[in-house]
Amino acid sequence: GGLLVSDRPFVGPMSSSCCQVQGLLQRLVSEGHCLGSQVVLIKNGRVLVNSVAGTQGLLDPRPVQLSTLFVGHSLCKLVLAVLAHSLVEDGLLDYDTPLAKYWPSANSTTTSSTSSKKGSAATAATAGAGGVPAALSSSGGVTLRHVLSHTSGLQYLFPPSASPQSLCSPQAGEQALRAASAHPVTPPGARPSFHHFSFGWLLVPVLEAVSGKSVEQLVRDRVSGPLAIERE
Repeated sequence: GGLLVSDRPFVGPMSSSCCQVQGLLQRLVSEGHCLGSQVVLIKNGRVLVNSVAGTQGLLDPRPVQLSTLFVGHSLCKLVLAVLAHSLVEDGLLDYDTPLAKYWPSANSTTTSSTSSKKGSAATAATAGAGGVPAALSSSGGVTLRHVLSHTSGLQYLFPPSASPQSLCSPQAGEQALRAASAHPVTPPGARPSFHHFSFGWLLVPVLEAVSGKSVEQLVRDRVSGPLAIERE
């Protein structure tokens, strides 16, 4: 058998590249850098490398296999980053302008007008009700560059009394930003620290506000549509 990737199964003997990757993965696991992982390299529709190593978790000793499923939360960060860069190219965003300037409630009249003209997401006009969150303007102001480089200092944003269900709510990010504990733990730009949840919570309201479109529509217009990707 083999793993089905892009409708093309990986079969046949290991290539030299696959052997090198396999050796690297096994070394990373043995040295304690990761528990388990899988690396797949596809070029022109052909699977060149498909290697696995390690186990499925600290409490799950089963070995990682070609069919093992991985949680892919942060894959969406790549799409949001592409959207942000494309809006910069269009002159709707600037890397070094404080996000507070773009926040939906910063100029609700402009945002509402833009949304009504383009027939787009109502969330862009209402998400910022209550003023710009103080967390965005403290310590000199958080910019798009800070968020994209994971240096905003807001990596620990989290709504109070959160549940797995509430984290999927569109209001989760707004609640996290307005929590009493919401403030940069380091000055923006001081050091990188991965923004697990806050990356999307900081970007999506801004992307929607400046474009007048929902993030779903932006993905269709600027990513999945041009690439002819269905069921995004």
